[in-house]
Amino acid sequence: MSVECPFSPKTVDEKVARIVATFTALLLLAGLFSMLNWIALLLCFDFLIRGFTDLQISPLRRAARAQAKMLRLKPKMVNAKPKIFAAKVGCFAAAIITVLSFTGLTTAARLLAEVLV
Repeated sequence: MSVECPFSPKTVDEKVARIVATFTALLLLAGLFSMLNWIALLLCFDFLIRGFTDLQISPLRRAARAQAKMLRLKPKMVNAKPKIFAAKVGCFAAAIITVLSFTGLTTAARLLAEVLV
């Protein structure tokens, strides 16, 4: 028996979403040791695309789909609403990290990046 969300009938592949989350965490970890401001800006735009549009042009999602295809993972479709909510929260956090790091408040930016990881 499948449970549907009363708010949205859209579904996404959970395995692709987990790969995207892994890519996001790896990028943030790399950013903690290098140029966090530019990585946070890239993640902000990626989260913006995934959270606020229906466009399929997110670089991380495209890379994750290619990775899932290469690994021959069978899709596991789940409701998209929680993933969209997470992308919106991620966009907000990445925007704050970007502003903090570009204004010189790198310690605060790094702490928020660690929380997001």
